[in-house]
Amino acid sequence: MAVSTADLEIIYNKRRRLDELLKQEAKLGYDTPPHIKNEIKDIRDELGGAAAASVETVAESHTILFGLLMETRADVRRLYYLLPICMLIFCGLLILLVKL
Repeated sequence: MAVSTADLEIIYNKRRRLDELLKQEAKLGYDTPPHIKNEIKDIRDELGGAAAASVETVAESHTILFGLLMETRADVRRLYYLLPICMLIFCGLLILLVKL
């Protein structure tokens, strides 16, 4: 079952609203008004149902994130090879500058 763009937009907006409410709850602590707590609970319930409908989207997101993670690991491995070479060049230049 595919999720339409409109559904994804609604889910996105609800998550943004939930984030704002959670920030308010964190800021106010025990003094959080009941209407904020109730709205947080309602949005979480709605998103829980929407999450079941958007499993395909989540799987796609995980695939994209995994690909980005693998690219990052490859970049870091290249840096591991490049770093010692740069350090040797830097140390060589430093020694030459000290001798001058």
